[in-house]
Amino acid sequence: MQHIEKKSRKFISVIFIFSLFILIFGLYVYPLGDPDVFIHLRDGRYYAEHGLHAANDPFAYTRNHEPIERVEWLFQVGIYSIWKKGGYNLLILLKALLVTLAIGLLGVLIYRRWKKIEITGFIIGLSIILPLSMILPLLRFFQERPYIITYLFLPGILIFLDNYLQKSVTDERAARKWLYAMPFLTVLWVNFHPGFIIVFIFLIAQIVEDGLHYLKENEKLYKNRFINLSLVTIIVFFCSALNPLGFSIYAFIFKTVFTDYLKIIIEWAPPKLSNAWGFFIILGITWFFQIFFIKGSRISDLIKLTVCSYLAIKSYRNIPIFMIAALPILTEKLFMAKEKYFRVSVSVLVKKSLVVLATAVVLLTTVILSIDGQAFQLGEVKTLHPKEGLDWLVKNQIKGNILANDFWGGFIGWQTNNQVKVFIDGRFTIYDKQIFTDYMDIIYGNKDRCLNLLNQYQIQVILIPLDSDPAFFQQLNLSGDWALVYWDHICMIYLKRTGTNRSTIAGCEYKIINPLDFSKVNNSSLSKALGEAERAIAIAPNSYAPYFLKSQLLSAMGENQKAKQEIEQAGPLAPKYLLYMNLGLTEMKLGDFQAAERDFQIVVDCGNTVEMKSQAYFFLAQSISRDPVRRKEALRYAKKAFDNHPDPTQVKMMIDAFENNLGR
Repeated sequence: MQHIEKKSRKFISVIFIFSLFILIFGLYVYPLGDPDVFIHLRDGRYYAEHGLHAANDPFAYTRNHEPIERVEWLFQVGIYSIWKKGGYNLLILLKALLVTLAIGLLGVLIYRRWKKIEITGFIIGLSIILPLSMILPLLRFFQERPYIITYLFLPGILIFLDNYLQKSVTDERAARKWLYAMPFLTVLWVNFHPGFIIVFIFLIAQIVEDGLHYLKENEKLYKNRFINLSLVTIIVFFCSALNPLGFSIYAFIFKTVFTDYLKIIIEWAPPKLSNAWGFFIILGITWFFQIFFIKGSRISDLIKLTVCSYLAIKSYRNIPIFMIAALPILTEKLFMAKEKYFRVSVSVLVKKSLVVLATAVVLLTTVILSIDGQAFQLGEVKTLHPKEGLDWLVKNQIKGNILANDFWGGFIGWQTNNQVKVFIDGRFTIYDKQIFTDYMDIIYGNKDRCLNLLNQYQIQVILIPLDSDPAFFQQLNLSGDWALVYWDHICMIYLKRTGTNRSTIAGCEYKIINPLDFSKVNNSSLSKALGEAERAIAIAPNSYAPYFLKSQLLSAMGENQKAKQEIEQAGPLAPKYLLYMNLGLTEMKLGDFQAAERDFQIVVDCGNTVEMKSQAYFFLAQSISRDPVRRKEALRYAKKAFDNHPDPTQVKMMIDAFENNLGR
């Protein structure tokens, strides 16, 4: 009977762990949206077709006389080969598998820190749930990019190191085999990602600990460990030179780490409490227990925790490294606290309840993300990249230097097979600082330098997002040298008025309408503006923006019913909140305030920004204020609309004005 019961418990544990891994895997299956992924695909294709040697960078015309960057080449060739086999979906699935495996390895490290505890599915499951729960706030940092290899290799090598330390107590010679794999893994790691350098923190920390123990206790065990780990560290250092850059890989790493202007990129900026709260909780708790139990702490743990805490505080990018270092230490300290202050046995019922609760949290998170399209979802986030605008450029054979946003640089090279070179892309650290400064002055519309720089770099084409800095568009309009020839809901394309572009401009220029500037639209130009809007729909049929603009023009002409029809045509293309915001405004013009109320309520429920919800509340208040019985309700919605306004005095004035309109 006991044998059957034991097998039953083991079976349940296996099912539990397997189910948990499926949930973790699903959490990381979400649409491909990181623009840097296209840099790696682009570079991987180039290396696969041309090899690793190129005298000039083939991707950016501002680096024409500089050699190609060859860091991370093995990862890049690998994901390009995988893409050829199964497209973006296979890349997403592989990413999810690697992240799941990395979390599993971290779970093993955590599990090994628990002592004198029965080996059960509960403890194994807890070892996986703990890192998962802390990593969930960082979900979007796990993209199809090379740093995933670091998050996978680091806990793997730490397991090898832990095996060596445990085995060396009884059989030091047999334990060495766990060190032999490190140099070989380093050769792979250095060609996948420069994050291999992190392993030196952990090796040196252990060397320092064993060296101090040997000086203090003069035991052969610590002497052998010190010598073996020192030799392995030296071998790992020399093996790391087996990459296209040789030892120059270290210069590349330090240049990246100490490049000041990288801080404008979110992942390289210091973390904020609002979106990295899990990190700050673990940071505080870990250091609290580390200091509280300082007497029983390992020297190596103190070194690892100090260095990794510093790195994580400096950059979001290093938070997962901190988690790998801190979570095993934290679990050991929690066990020490339990042994010292809570020496009571935990009932089976409590254990099962905790398992159910933890699983429910993970399951609920997965369901919420799935409903929101962020888990168990394949494909590509198409609204992030100017595919149709780029297709228009290629179709019309537009030539000349192009200025595009840096986060589109990789996509442009990937989509056009490097036929179109860019000013700059996401590889910020390899560009001269002056080029980066010039780029920033252009896209932020520096009034003293913007137009001169466009001429200096002989830029003929501008491919820019609609939400770019207004000062940049102002500079273009003031100069009179640039013509808007294409636009959709993602991008706008301007051509310089030169001889090579004149014929294209003559047939494609938008002289009246501009999605960001309606100053040229008036009663006398409405019919021409409508014609340009219809041309925009024909050129970009998969974009909702031209439909919305056409509906606004029709409303201005008093054709509100036709305006509503245009919005409805955009329905399958537009985000839900934008669709119903525009529908609601049109319904109000038609006098159907009940339908408008329904539309604005949908926007309130699904709006993705505070500003959008505030607008929806305000228009919702206006739509129901027509009913005298509901005027108090309208006032309540109006107050909600101004909840997040930064100026309380102005809010009071607006609320008073709204109350007066209600006939207070």
